[in-house]
Amino acid sequence: MIVKTTGYSTGKRAGTRAVRHLGYLIREGTRVLDNGEKVRAKIYDSDLQELHKSDFPALKEALRAECRAERRLVISPHPELGNRLSEEELLNLASEIIEDYQSTVGQSFDYFLSPHSNTEINHVHVLIVSSRKRDIFMNKKRLQTLKSIAESKEKELADELGIDLSQKNSKKRAIDIAYELKKNHGVLMDGALSVFYLTEVFRTAITRDSYESDKRSLNLQNNESQSKKINSNEPDILIP
Repeated sequence: MIVKTTGYSTGKRAGTRAVRHLGYLIREGTRVLDNGEKVRAKIYDSDLQELHKSDFPALKEALRAECRAERRLVISPHPELGNRLSEEELLNLASEIIEDYQSTVGQSFDYFLSPHSNTEINHVHVLIVSSRKRDIFMNKKRLQTLKSIAESKEKELADELGIDLSQKNSKKRAIDIAYELKKNHGVLMDGALSVFYLTEVFRTAITRDSYESDKRSLNLQNNESQSKKINSNEPDILIP
């Protein structure tokens, strides 16, 4: 399970930023139908109710007027699980993770979910919005709490479905996931690899040398200054 926070903003610009991100999520080609056709992804509110075109004018107005903090997340289950789940099942998994996180850390916020299937790894984008900055606060400890909840939910669901999430090809899988996140969502691969190695180092025989070798093989640049610019170049796509 990969859980990444891809950016946030606060203040008066947060509402406008949230509106832009909603538009980015439903751009053409982000949802692949069974027949291979690529269409716009769907967006759901925190009650898992799908938002329709007629809902967006009022939503955009409300966000610009009331939203003063927004945070963006990507939840990407293990491919052996995520790519076998229906869109509804993937959506429910992401919702359960976010709801449990709120209960655990004592936060309360509105959020929107958008399942995407336009990459090799099915995933869900989460947009958190609030009128208060403290509602979207997420330090390393809270992010780890979110990841722990996500991994627990993932294992529980995989066990129910009889899916083996063993780490036979874990190193290659981590690189593949990192590459997909970078290519499609602007998340730095080095950050995704770092998360993987920190959580898997005691379960696999991965050394620092192999980590550096993997980074070189993908031409990764360990530039800390870039890590603060995650997902900063989203196209300005308007909600229809």
